[in-house]
Amino acid sequence: MLVFAVLNVPAVLRILGLLLLELVIAVPLALLGVIKGHGWGREMSMVLSRTFIGIGLREVVTIGGKVDVTRGLPVVHLNFLATTSLPIAAGRVRTSPTGR
Repeated sequence: MLVFAVLNVPAVLRILGLLLLELVIAVPLALLGVIKGHGWGREMSMVLSRTFIGIGLREVVTIGGKVDVTRGLPVVHLNFLATTSLPIAAGRVRTSPTGR
């Protein structure tokens, strides 16, 4: 991991910046959830999930895809986990087909 950090300083700085930004966004939303009556533990687990899986893992997968493209692979497939579940859990996306 240290070799990765040394060889990819811009990527590490980007990941750290995005993680901090996401924490700034997620913590107030979690506090609003606690105020609305959701459990403290559930909200904190959502902060961790949103921050480390939604941002950290996404950036690591993206770096892996960039490596594959650089190696010249003819097909590169990236699977971004939790890209749709985060807005749904935060209550910003309606899951009903009727929009209710």
